[in-house]
Amino acid sequence: ELYPVPFTNDLKVKMEQDLEGTTEVKILDMNGKIILKKSFEGVKGTNIFSLNTTHLAPGVYFIEMANGANVYSEKIVK
Repeated sequence: ELYPVPFTNDLKVKMEQDLEGTTEVKILDMNGKIILKKSFEGVKGTNIFSLNTTHLAPGVYFIEMANGANVYSEKIVK
């Protein structure tokens, strides 16, 4: 789950993990260029991560989250 939508200065990522481990989060522009990249240590169960997006201009981006073999991608709007 991503919120708020559209986001402004902070994007929250709420996700369920089957195992403890590192989740890598990337925000990409429409050309596929990585604008923001962060890693979070997650626990088994519900995790909420916060991304500071103050430096991003208003527009459309993609968020990609990877945890082991699981990869999730979604379009997001600022």
